Amino acid sequence: MSNIQNFYETIWNNIKSCNNTFYVDNSNLKKSYISLSNDIQKVAKIFSNNKNQLTVILAKKNYDHYCSIITTILTGNTWIPLSLENPIERNIKIIKDLKPKLFLTDQDLSSDTIRVLKNLKIKIHYFQDLKSNKETKKKVILDFNFKDTEIPMIYYTSGSSGIPKGVKISHQNLSTSVYRIYPLLKISEEVWGDYHDLSFVISIPILFVCIYSKGTIYCTSNK
Repeated sequence: MSNIQNFYETIWNNIKSCNNTFYVDNSNLKKSYISLSNDIQKVAKIFSNNKNQLTVILAKKNYDHYCSIITTILTGNTWIPLSLENPIERNIKIIKDLKPKLFLTDQDLSSDTIRVLKNLKIKIHYFQDLKSNKETKKKVILDFNFKDTEIPMIYYTSGSSGIPKGVKISHQNLSTSVYRIYPLLKISEEVWGDYHDLSFVISIPILFVCIYSKGTIYCTSNK
């Protein structure tokens, strides 16, 4: 088994077997790792066993958002985070440049935005519909036979020019980051405070090291 496969097998096994709380927020909503495992199975069905599909997520920071991020990556697809703090024009420009296959959201989209997405043949999925998927009898089989160089996430930054630029993070980048951070911390089953926008690259050392160490994400969902 490759290092990449071993990394994702560990992540997935932790999610399936951990008895701890995975998520808590400042409204005191709690979600277990068992709930996360079940919800990943629901969300995974939208990918229809396809891989390397560009998948935009534009949503409030909450449990459903985290679940969608994790599912996108574990199914071998590519997560593109967009921020609600960005002007809609900037997000639309990124979408037009990327031409993703899927758009996941919890937002009430304007008719203009929906028209742009439909013209680009982008499939829109709303969180509330993903969570209502009752077809859980047939489990999705997750296959982590990914190439090191394949891309699980693309972060957008304007840099110094003000023009959005995509920064690609490979499976090798992601797994190496977690493998190097985890031994330095020497912790397990701790609470991880997450105070930032999920479109910021610090998601890597917080979210994935948290799961790798069977920790709990504490999500601040408002300013």
